[in-house]
Amino acid sequence: MAKVLTMKNGVMCGHFTGKKSFDEIKIIKEGNGALCYELSDVESLAINNGGVPSVIGGAVTVAPASTTWLNSYKAQKIQEQKVVAKNTLRENEFDATNSEVYKATLKSYFINTVKAGIEAAVNKTVVDDFIETIVYPSP
Repeated sequence: MAKVLTMKNGVMCGHFTGKKSFDEIKIIKEGNGALCYELSDVESLAINNGGVPSVIGGAVTVAPASTTWLNSYKAQKIQEQKVVAKNTLRENEFDATNSEVYKATLKSYFINTVKAGIEAAVNKTVVDDFIETIVYPSP
C-alpha cells in the first residue's frame, strides 16, 4: 500500500494510504490535475500529526505542527469529551440520592483522567489514541 500526498498549485489537496500501487494512484490523480508524491512512514505520520507538507525540487518536506495548532486541537477534543460526559450523566441519572454522588464521580474522572490525559499528550496521534481508551464510569 502506498502512502500518497497529492498537491494542486502548491497546496495539499489529499493525503492517504491507497490500496493500489503508487504508480496506479499517480496515473489516476495526475489525470485530474494533481501532482502525486510517495511518502515515507515518517512523513505520513508527521502530516497526520498536523505537520504541513511542501514540495521543493520534487522532494517532500513536512514542517512540524505548531504548538498553537496542537493546543487548539486538544481544546477541541476536551470540549467534545465534555459533551460526552454530560450525555453520560443524563443517561445515568436514576434517582436523586445517587445522582449527586455519580455527578461528583463523573466530574472527578473527567478532570483527573480525561482532561489531564488530553492535555498531557505530545501530538495528535497520542490525543486520538488516548480518547479511544476513555471509558466513563457507570453509576
